[in-house]
Amino acid sequence: MHRLARRPPLRPPKVGDIVRLSGPGGLGRAYTRTHGVGIVTVIHKPEDQRKLYEVKWLKSEERMRFHEEDLIIVSDVDR
Repeated sequence: MHRLARRPPLRPPKVGDIVRLSGPGGLGRAYTRTHGVGIVTVIHKPEDQRKLYEVKWLKSEERMRFHEEDLIIVSDVDR
């Protein structure tokens, strides 16, 4: 018997959340295939700019920065 898929939390990512990249079309899936999921390590709050979330990808060990709308929370730190 299959379990219902859990909806991602409707909140901004926090440090420690496991995330994946969203994107138009198959961009997010292709990126996940290459880099896997990532963990939010730092939240940058520059003056007069939007927050940037630094993500360390677990499969490729790369670190990159994204805006909130580019990330989907897979597993949240609160659980």
